[in-house]
Amino acid sequence: MLIIDYLSIKTICLIADYRLAVYINSSLSNYIIRLIMRSESYGSKFIKLGLQIKKIREDKNLTQQKLADKVGIHLSYIGNIEIGAKRPSLETLFRIAEELGVKVSDLFRF
Repeated sequence: MLIIDYLSIKTICLIADYRLAVYINSSLSNYIIRLIMRSESYGSKFIKLGLQIKKIREDKNLTQQKLADKVGIHLSYIGNIEIGAKRPSLETLFRIAEELGVKVSDLFRF
């Protein structure tokens, strides 16, 4: 069982289910992302894709807004991709990968 200290909640929002948002302390985010990406109970490929894009974006110290501006899409669309709520086109995936400085195949390494 994971106990979250609600007094120290930061800005990381991780979608564990299509409708359930779990806010976690940012120091736990990488651990939780790896845990969910290994888990078969959260098998949606789009959730895993979104988490991978988010991980790469954060590793590059980019905000969602900066990535959205570079890719030429709306901020909310990037957010929805990262939580698995939207299914980006192949063209959009190529633009995201290009702006993140990775290959498209790197987005699917989960």
